Amino acid sequence: MQDERKRILQLVENGTISAQEAITLLEKLDQKGAKSEEAPKKEEVKQSTHEQEQPKEEQAYKRTQEDEKSKKEDEFINDIKRDFNEFGTKFMDFIGAAVNKVRDIDFSSMTSGNNKFSWIEPIENTLFDNISVDMPNGQLTIRDSVDGSAYLEVSATPLFRVGAQKDLSNEEIKKQFNCGNDAGTLRIHNTAKMLKTDVIMYVPKGDYRRIRANLFNGGFTLHSINAEQVNVETKNGSIHISDITFDSVDVESANGSIDIRDVAGREVEAETMNGRVYIDGSLRSIEAKSLNGHVVVTSKSQQTERIKANTAAGTIELYVPESVSLIGELSSTFGKMDVVLGDVEFLREDNQMFNKSVRFRKVVPDAQQLTIDGETQTGSVIVRYTV
Repeated sequence: MQDERKRILQLVENGTISAQEAITLLEKLDQKGAKSEEAPKKEEVKQSTHEQEQPKEEQAYKRTQEDEKSKKEDEFINDIKRDFNEFGTKFMDFIGAAVNKVRDIDFSSMTSGNNKFSWIEPIENTLFDNISVDMPNGQLTIRDSVDGSAYLEVSATPLFRVGAQKDLSNEEIKKQFNCGNDAGTLRIHNTAKMLKTDVIMYVPKGDYRRIRANLFNGGFTLHSINAEQVNVETKNGSIHISDITFDSVDVESANGSIDIRDVAGREVEAETMNGRVYIDGSLRSIEAKSLNGHVVVTSKSQQTERIKANTAAGTIELYVPESVSLIGELSSTFGKMDVVLGDVEFLREDNQMFNKSVRFRKVVPDAQQLTIDGETQTGSVIVRYTV
């Protein structure tokens, strides 16, 4: 109607019609609009009158039918939610079972049982502040020595023989194990892929610049050795780090749990495809991720700035100091949010079928602000204060 008014005014402006003719056209246009508005009103009045004329019994029956219909719709929606929850759980269980089958291929059980050879490898030159290890098969442990010396306890076992492969002599096994001080870096490089080599490395207690380990099939343990940087990667094995001080730690396992506790440092990044991630210490920044496993993070520092936890199939547990400011955002596809922090303000809460999330904050004057980010697909997110 507004367009038609503009068109009439444009005709007057162009001189096509007179002002009197325009007034007549506008009046007819108003009458036409009034009739079109009255039509739906009459229909509404007619419908309302018809409803009032209905017997009370019929109205009650109609309301009962509508209530039953609404109840059935709610039951249908709840059934859909339950089905998707069961589907998500079964799907992630399937992924976990598949990954476990790969993890359970324990190469340590594939040894021939014969020709096991153990020896102690002394490190004469202890003037090193870097450690670098590359091993295809075997466990690696690095810890402090009692007397300040440096040496290795090595145990090597050949894997099952293939075809006409002959047993290796002790000297041949030892030749494939290379170790030495390379310009301030203690290097271990094992070239024997058909050997399972377990190494316990004893080094002087002190501060090291970098500790690096690249393993294919084997776990890693670091205890009581401080370092600026710790970088560990293993395809199949667990990672344990305890009682150390550092600047940054970056660890990754394809199949295996990650356990970092009683530590202090600036930054930790831990990721595994299958297994639990557990981090407990005085840290400024923490990032923990697992595809199939629980993630548990405990922050004991009043200077913690950031905690980010992510898992596809598992529960996230976050324990944070009570005396810091908080800004947090949590989400789950099939799980629930469990935030038991009595003094926080909830900014947003969504409880949709496939998107449950909560955002909260707490302001403490002159305190460090801690940013919390937790996301899981088929588990819950739990946030508590550190005891």
